Amino acid sequence: MTGPLIGDGERAWWQRRAAAELAAILDAHQDLPRIAWTVGPAGSVLVGHVNGLAPAALVRATFTAWESALALGERREDQLGSGAAWVHAACRRRDVTVRLTATVLDEDEGSEPPRRRSRRPGPPGTRAPWDASGPAGEADGRGAPGVPR
Repeated sequence: MTGPLIGDGERAWWQRRAAAELAAILDAHQDLPRIAWTVGPAGSVLVGHVNGLAPAALVRATFTAWESALALGERREDQLGSGAAWVHAACRRRDVTVRLTATVLDEDEGSEPPRRRSRRPGPPGTRAPWDASGPAGEADGRGAPGVPR
């Protein structure tokens, strides 16, 4: 014998309930830093993500502010192989599981945060061939962008 199947209607109802909780959270905490949110595909789950590309102190401060505001419990910090840490906490609010996560990149004291590598080839200040603005991306006689004359 198999259990009852969960249909798309029930999954959509869970997502609507989580989205309504997100709206209530954002309305109540307009003074907190903005973070990314994900509504889970099954169950009433809402996950806030603190951007780990900011300086470690700012990531931790943002996480702590949201953690306090949402009265999250059971904070855990797991060390990752690279020296970074994954911080997470959760609680239940009006039948919605609310989780908060942050990846804190390891920084030496006084160092700058890691920088993202540019996708543009060539020296700084040059444009990629597909960038239609500037000398390397001027349109040819047929109007095709990115083809030098």
